[in-house]
Amino acid sequence: MSGPSKEPELLYVLAFQSTHDALSAQKKLAVYNPFMIPTPSSIAAGCGFSLQFFAHDEEHATEIMGEAQLDEEKAALYLSDADGCHHIRGFIEADKTTTE
Repeated sequence: MSGPSKEPELLYVLAFQSTHDALSAQKKLAVYNPFMIPTPSSIAAGCGFSLQFFAHDEEHATEIMGEAQLDEEKAALYLSDADGCHHIRGFIEADKTTTE
């Protein structure tokens, strides 16, 4: 008999317009164990630091972004996979340099 199947987690990246916002979000999201990483080159952001974390799906990742109390002018959420970073929301109008 096997236990309930656990949905695989996906890797997400939160990019920021300022280092202050990145550090603040890292503290607010500590329960999710985010990793501070260099912002991927495919993401145009004002800050060289991003947070990387795991979530079950896009809705869960968006909820996590909301817990950091980030507005979409200061942060953007991306799904990270083998094909690059794919914009989900944020920076109001997404930068045009992301891999789609």
